[in-house]
Amino acid sequence: MIKFTNQSQNVFEKNKSLSENKYMLEQFRQNLRVTLDVSKIQPNGIPEHLAAYNEAIEELLGKKEFSWNDAYEVEKRLAHVRPAASLQSELDTQIASLERVSPENFRLFKQMNTTLTEEFKDDKVEWEAPSAWSQPYVIALRSLLEQVLNEVHWKYAQRYYCRKIKERYTTKVSAISVGLLVLFLIVIYAVAQHRYGFLTYAGLEIAFFAGLLGASFSILTGTRNNYTVGATIEDMLRETGNASTLVRISVGGIAAVMLYFFFESSLLAGTIIPELPNVGFAKTLFDEKFSLALRNSLDMRDAVIEPPALLDNLRSVFKDTDSRDKFVELLAQRLNPSADDLSLSARLRLGNFVPNSELCKLLIWSFAAGFSEKLVPSVLAKVQPAEKEN
Repeated sequence: MIKFTNQSQNVFEKNKSLSENKYMLEQFRQNLRVTLDVSKIQPNGIPEHLAAYNEAIEELLGKKEFSWNDAYEVEKRLAHVRPAASLQSELDTQIASLERVSPENFRLFKQMNTTLTEEFKDDKVEWEAPSAWSQPYVIALRSLLEQVLNEVHWKYAQRYYCRKIKERYTTKVSAISVGLLVLFLIVIYAVAQHRYGFLTYAGLEIAFFAGLLGASFSILTGTRNNYTVGATIEDMLRETGNASTLVRISVGGIAAVMLYFFFESSLLAGTIIPELPNVGFAKTLFDEKFSLALRNSLDMRDAVIEPPALLDNLRSVFKDTDSRDKFVELLAQRLNPSADDLSLSARLRLGNFVPNSELCKLLIWSFAAGFSEKLVPSVLAKVQPAEKEN
């Protein structure tokens, strides 16, 4: 009956899940068969007009392709033929199963059961006598049990399909998050290495993508607990649709951009607030040592050439890293012995640039703005009273 639609699962996992589901269904069918057998041997017998129920139940239980829908139909039919003495305990069990999946209906049916018991508390029912079939209290119990079973079956089916929708949604958002992470790293590389980006607004594009990444991470962490208990299928389809996902992630990027301009307004102050004019990348220690060593080895101690400009000129001369490393090794021979580590560092260093502290602050704030939808409104709410006082 259950069809797994998650394309990311491999064949082994699918077969394993289907096998487990088939085993559970078979166990449930055996329990239903036992209940049917007990109903056939009850002392008060089964009225003639209910004999068709038993025939229908036996036919369903004997199906080769037995499904959960068949099991649910059998369970509802058994509510009308099971022994009267077992009705109350079965009713209590089924109502209790609603407490987690549908608290409102749990309270409703529990109250209905209590009301029913109070209404017929003075009736004397001979549970094993043939007259029990026509007792108003017994008839009312069977009717209430059928209503509860309808609700239980629907809620559990709804929860199952919501779980499948949630799994597909999580897979989709995970793919989006990976894509955004790759774009984020590409933007950082382009800005740091090639100086691409909105040069008018330092770090704006990085802040924007950090906000998008924060929003996608927020969705992933939220899907662990949301969209299962109490959620309708319509709500799930609406909240997990492509349009809703795009809006949620876009809001994260917009919030990060607004926070970027908010920092420049000077309404916030403190060590954790980034100074946008100082946002950028710092050169690694190797590049600084290399620049100094090159100046000293070429007798350029008094030359007015800044290390960054010197390195840029050097990169334009050596088009590949192998040529540069060979030059470093030759240069190291002209330096003092303590500089021999320079050639080794050329091969072991992780990169030429690292984000400075101000850029790190901006990235953290931007990610948080995308992750939390309430961050920017809360910051604005705190600033407004201060402005009124001034």
